[in-house]
Amino acid sequence: MELSGDMIRNGTENGAEHKSWTFLTNHARVLVEIARSPDARLRDIAAGIGITERAAQAIVTDLEEAGYLTRTRVGRRNHYSVDPSRPFRHPAEADHRVAGLLAMFASHDQVRSTDSVPSHHRGKA
Repeated sequence: MELSGDMIRNGTENGAEHKSWTFLTNHARVLVEIARSPDARLRDIAAGIGITERAAQAIVTDLEEAGYLTRTRVGRRNHYSVDPSRPFRHPAEADHRVAGLLAMFASHDQVRSTDSVPSHHRGKA
C-alpha cells in the first residue's frame, strides 16, 4: 500500500495515529541542559528542549527538592550545580548514578542539524 503525503506528515498509516514518545523524560532533558550550561536562563532551557518556561520551572523545582541540583543566586541570575552522585529515582535503576546519563548526553555535540531529524519528530519533546 502506498501512503499519501498527508498520512506520512501527520504520523498516520491506514488512518491510525502513531503515538509519539522518547526515551528521555523532560526531567532528564532539563538536567542535561543544566549540566551543559549551569548559567542558562530557564527560558533558554525550555526553548532548547521544546517545553514551556513554566514547565521548566516546575521541573527545576522538582530536581532541586530531590537534591539533583542546587540553585544559587548570582546577581540577577541563577547558577545551577548538578549532583552527579544522585541515583536514578526508579527502583529498577536506583543502583545507577545520573553521572552516567550526564556523561553520555551533557558533552554531546550541541549543534543539531534538522536534516538528521525526521520531520515527524521535529519540535516534539
